[in-house]
Amino acid sequence: MYDSRFSIVWMVNRENPPPGYFTSSEYQRIHLSGEPTKDLPPQIIVCNTGFKLLCPKNGNQCRAQWTPVNSSMAHGNFDVLITARPTPLAEFQEKIASACDEQFDNAGDLIRNALKKGSPRIVWKLLMHAKVAPEFAKSKNHTINNAPSFDRWMDAIIKLGKDRTKVLLLIEMINPEINLKKSKAVVEVKNHIMTVEAAQQASLTRPALDHPANVITADRFSPINIQMNLIYSTHPPNSKYHKKFPVFIHATDLNQFIPLTTAIVQQWATDLVNVVAGISIYSPPRGLKYEVLSLKRRKLVHTSEPCEQSQSVDSADSEVITPDPQVLLDYIEFIKIRPSKRDKVLAILNEKDITHPKFFKSKQITNKKMLQWGLSNGIIYQLKENVSKFEKHLALQ
Repeated sequence: MYDSRFSIVWMVNRENPPPGYFTSSEYQRIHLSGEPTKDLPPQIIVCNTGFKLLCPKNGNQCRAQWTPVNSSMAHGNFDVLITARPTPLAEFQEKIASACDEQFDNAGDLIRNALKKGSPRIVWKLLMHAKVAPEFAKSKNHTINNAPSFDRWMDAIIKLGKDRTKVLLLIEMINPEINLKKSKAVVEVKNHIMTVEAAQQASLTRPALDHPANVITADRFSPINIQMNLIYSTHPPNSKYHKKFPVFIHATDLNQFIPLTTAIVQQWATDLVNVVAGISIYSPPRGLKYEVLSLKRRKLVHTSEPCEQSQSVDSADSEVITPDPQVLLDYIEFIKIRPSKRDKVLAILNEKDITHPKFFKSKQITNKKMLQWGLSNGIIYQLKENVSKFEKHLALQ
């Protein structure tokens, strides 16, 4: 009598079984309990790799220009064989960079330099067949830009147990000019919304007459004037410092202040409208000169009840933080905020113009403020207590 069990055993023990059957090593990894035998072959990842890189052009000192360097200029996509095992992200990136060098001279150096400098930003896009690994399907837009996402992918490959796993990898540099255009568009939209809200508020406080000419519209408001009013309301007059002008008081030295003259406030408001890095309603433009209180006025300041300090950073010494939404997103993944809450947290941070993890190191971003934003104590702890760890993590890459 024909024994079907024998045929199944024969099928799974073949080195090259028919489609739909496992090899003996795959069968042992996936179905058999206990430690696998030492003579199992390593699992191999076949990375079908392509790249879209940028090489800086020489000669233009005012504005960076870029020459595209694509794998299609050489021989198209190429396979890189990777052993599926726990691996540092930097080791994986170096292996891929070396393989790119073999396809196009110095392509690997472009990748290494960008990783070291952080610019142009590199996106490591990865996809797999949806039936093999649904979480890495094309529709998921999965990237392995940081160690947590890379480790998650590598762990999934190992758990598949396959002898060879095919993946598609695209290394793409993002042109900084695109981010600049996006930033300008964001500024324009933000200023438009600001003027619309100001018009709506004015209409509520002073209803228009029936005639259309009396309707209060957004074009009657200047974004700069709106920001100037916000600066004045945030930093009110203080006669102990100046009899004529409102003042901005130094955060750590109460003997120093900046008189908020019209020219200074216009400059500050203009930087706010243009979203200059490092400038906020509590952080004035760098280079503004502080005045020092006279000895007589110092006694008034230090002997009376302490006034509410202007929540600011040192205009001369504060670090200019370059906005980088991708680094912020990587930080959110690094500190392992639950996926169900990430979108809400990112929306709140975007609303408050928090565009880089370094903002959480500022003494001006207090727990009380973050609670008022709508963040929970647990989220606040994660955001504020892990910045140094994240910076060390980036330095090791």
